[in-house]
Amino acid sequence: MVLKPTTRPYRRMAVGLAHGNESTTELVEKAKEVAAKIKVD
Repeated sequence: MVLKPTTRPYRRMAVGLAHGNESTTELVEKAKEVAAKIKVD
């Protein structure tokens, strides 16, 4: 988990994670796909 001690008011933050037995490169791509799906309305 990534924690920030301070942030601007009303700022939204999220982290996309991936895990598995694939190579680091493949896991990074999976995490990027997950992060791209996070939407804030």
